Amino acid sequence: MSKKPNLKPAPPNLNKLKGSYTLTDSLREKLSLTPNILTGSVKTWSNIKDVVDDYLDHSEVWEAQPQQFVLMLQTSLKTVNNILNKQHANSTSTTELLLKQYCSSLDIFYHHPKIVTDLKLYYQKKELEKRDKDNLQQAHIQSNATASAMVLEKSRLMEEGSKKRSFDEIEDEVDCPVVGKNSQFQLFNHSTFFSSLIESQMIGSAGAEEELTIDDISEISKQYEQSLFDAEDPFNPNPSVSKSQYSFVKNGKRFDYHAPSKNLISPKKPALSQSDHGYLSDLFEIRLSSDLRTSSSSATQTIFEAYRDEQYANAYIKSHEGAISFLNSILDSGNFMDTRKLWALPGEGKFIDMMRHILTDYYQSCRRSTPINPSHERTFFCEAVVPIFKNFGIMVGSLSGSWCEKQLVESRRVWLPLKDFRVSGINRKLLDGILTNEAETLAVMLESSGSEATTLHSIDDTYKQLKSTSDFMKYIIAKYKVGSLKTLMKIQIPCVSVIENCLTLCLTSVHDNSKWKFVEARTCTIPTTRAEKKQWIKVFEFLAFLKHVVEKSLAQIDQLENESLGYVELGPEELLVKDYFL
Repeated sequence: MSKKPNLKPAPPNLNKLKGSYTLTDSLREKLSLTPNILTGSVKTWSNIKDVVDDYLDHSEVWEAQPQQFVLMLQTSLKTVNNILNKQHANSTSTTELLLKQYCSSLDIFYHHPKIVTDLKLYYQKKELEKRDKDNLQQAHIQSNATASAMVLEKSRLMEEGSKKRSFDEIEDEVDCPVVGKNSQFQLFNHSTFFSSLIESQMIGSAGAEEELTIDDISEISKQYEQSLFDAEDPFNPNPSVSKSQYSFVKNGKRFDYHAPSKNLISPKKPALSQSDHGYLSDLFEIRLSSDLRTSSSSATQTIFEAYRDEQYANAYIKSHEGAISFLNSILDSGNFMDTRKLWALPGEGKFIDMMRHILTDYYQSCRRSTPINPSHERTFFCEAVVPIFKNFGIMVGSLSGSWCEKQLVESRRVWLPLKDFRVSGINRKLLDGILTNEAETLAVMLESSGSEATTLHSIDDTYKQLKSTSDFMKYIIAKYKVGSLKTLMKIQIPCVSVIENCLTLCLTSVHDNSKWKFVEARTCTIPTTRAEKKQWIKVFEFLAFLKHVVEKSLAQIDQLENESLGYVELGPEELLVKDYFL
């Protein structure tokens, strides 16, 4: 699992559009662009730093949240493209045509996850610098204390918008913050309060004519800031109004709180941000346990909840006779860590035989002088994860494993028509582990993200799982075009995410002719020490369910192959795969 290259898309090509070209005021008005966005020459529009710097340089009031700026930029590019698209060809100049093509490419460029991440990070840095500089300049220029209050209020309003979006139960990542009548009223009240503080401070000083010192203003600012938070009354006594999260400032110190009933999410699970969900929503129906909010259909939600309830009940390990009683006997203090008893205790069948092999390796891990560190991605994957899935493949009988930076060649080939049959243009993704059957018509894909601290790595791996599994399903569709659609819809491609010592199983299938379905189905913690031995019940439930999925999908693929080759005759009412997708 070597470190993955940080691949980013190349900046869009200007084609024949002159790099020095800038939009005229009349064209900006025609394209409905605000005066402070995309103000530089077109060659700078693909440069993150230039776009951000130009925006902040031309803004008296700017977006406090990086996400809001990203949305503004994306919306502006899309608007330009839409307006020029609606123009009649005869009324569109050559420059406008080139501009439309360029903005269309930029729109795709600024939706790429890595570009969005870089854009947010740079904007956050420059926005803070500009705010600090702006406040400092105003403090030097304005000798009037009331004017200073207005500066603080301006900063507060921006911070307030950020705080509400970050900590309120209902977040709004689309609408930009607007100061309405109520905000203006609050501004007046808070400014009046600030003035009264200044007045009382001046009365208490040696002479009313003396100017306030830096220390005086600092103390007033501290009282003023506290008054804003006190006025909000975060400890709301009204039981009909509640928040799941909020920030509270006391004596200049900030405290963040959240309710016990919200966001019960493990940090060791596959995850996507709200913006990621938005970008992928046209192609994927996604349901993960880490979702703060979900827009998935009721049918997908029902499937997700069924998987969750089955996991709680250990439904699939119970289908293997004697498996739970065998595990209980092994974990009993009198038998635990005794390899001879592990192999001597009663229990028959392939599943229990797999359990013996996996637990034998676990005993060896428990005997280490130092436990395996789950945050050491490569070591943990090779020592703890590979033995489990190697033995799982042997138990199923038709799966063999390839480990560490492997790829599925067949699923790459489905991209050839879209890349004008140039192999060099195909986006290649290597996986940490692949279990496949001999015909490569089914695969279990594994990806390890290592430490939970590398959140971006985990999100990238979720993207990789979405791509790898959907590409493989596309390969199945292309291979069995004259099979039954009903059979195809029953096939599920499993993928396993490894984040530290946590395994999460997700299943990819066809949702409809325009979307894939990606649903979390099982999760467990891999034990590597004596103290964690009780976790094995969920590991074997995980493997029992995965066995069910693999065997069911292999049976459906075999049926699909027979239908495609004519061994099984389909009735006239049967809808074929090719008729549904082509």
